[in-house]
Amino acid sequence: MRIEKQHFAPIALIVLTVLLSATYAVARQDSPKEKVLVNFAVEGSVGYTPTGALISDGAGNFYGVNGNGGVGGGTVFEISRSGEGGWTAKLIDDLQPNSHYNNALVMDSSGNLYGTLYWGGANTCTDGYDDYLCGGVYELSPNGSGAWTVNIIWNASQKGGWRPYHLIMGPDGNLYGTTYWGGDGGRGTVFELQRTGGQWTHSILTAAGGLPDSLVFDKAGNLYGTNYYGTEGGGTLFQLKKMNSGWQEVTLFDFNASGSGASGGYGLNGVILGSDGNFYGTTDSGGDGHGVVFELSPTSGGATQETVLYSFLDGGPNEYGASPLLVESAGNLYGATFGGGPGGYGTVFQLTPSGNGAWSYTLLHSFPSDAEDGKSPNGFLVDSKGNIYGTTVGGGTAGLGTVFEITP
Repeated sequence: MRIEKQHFAPIALIVLTVLLSATYAVARQDSPKEKVLVNFAVEGSVGYTPTGALISDGAGNFYGVNGNGGVGGGTVFEISRSGEGGWTAKLIDDLQPNSHYNNALVMDSSGNLYGTLYWGGANTCTDGYDDYLCGGVYELSPNGSGAWTVNIIWNASQKGGWRPYHLIMGPDGNLYGTTYWGGDGGRGTVFELQRTGGQWTHSILTAAGGLPDSLVFDKAGNLYGTNYYGTEGGGTLFQLKKMNSGWQEVTLFDFNASGSGASGGYGLNGVILGSDGNFYGTTDSGGDGHGVVFELSPTSGGATQETVLYSFLDGGPNEYGASPLLVESAGNLYGATFGGGPGGYGTVFQLTPSGNGAWSYTLLHSFPSDAEDGKSPNGFLVDSKGNIYGTTVGGGTAGLGTVFEITP
């Protein structure tokens, strides 16, 4: 079963799973330091229970999404440094009570923010049992006086895809995203929103095969994505290549959810693309029980090979519910787990190449049961100095989530 981290993630290829050992390093006295920057609470207008990672505007301000609060449907917030050396959270926008913000935001070069509504919008969709508001994509634009203007730029629909989830900004300035449901097969879509003047045009690039999640572009303009489920039950990595006649989809890797294939993990949380051209990601299950960190790389024969870099429970502190990864220029990987660890409420960790194909695991922070700290990290970013900024779903002084910082 997929672990929900308050996000309220043709051609047959021969694959080889290689299990490599990872060195587990416990936190020492010189370990990175964590502190809470913002405590979310019911009181006030900023909202609570963050639903995704933060993004940065490059000027030291961060933006995120809360799943609750405001007028009932969640909020978009900004946090910035205050004159006293602390941090201040400010409401940017909240939508109608029958909406629900979901996942992280993206920002364009003009400073406009874009995000998805998991439900809400103008249309109603059905799963055959009940009717739901289909969701949509919204834009938030600064008006120059400190306020923001909200605009729903796409209303999801049964045929066009509903329950929008992941969203990225393409190199062409268009928005690309995924929906969990709808489309021709009923199991989700990958879509494009193209801006022409003040209007946005929606088009489906492919009807996905089972809960599509993250998207990423390579330098050649090819688009890659993942499905949580696949023909082998464990998810897929696919490529969308733009052709004159449209987008051509090719399955690059199929994760196996049963038998010997389960050692390679299954139930994808999305992938990232490293500077080496390889893909890195995490799974919810498989490996030693609670998922793996994996690398997918092409072989000389044209197949895709999986290498397990780290298996949760493999010498580690019983972590589970891994987040998508981040990679820095040096090739180090950063990740988080929703639960487990020495403190019991999740971890932030680093994986470092240690030579001969092995990777070294370092526990950067374990979230304890202490009410003053956060609980269950839900996404993060790493700045150029190695500082980590993220959100937790719970914990903090009110028990309703935090923004935290981990410094080297």
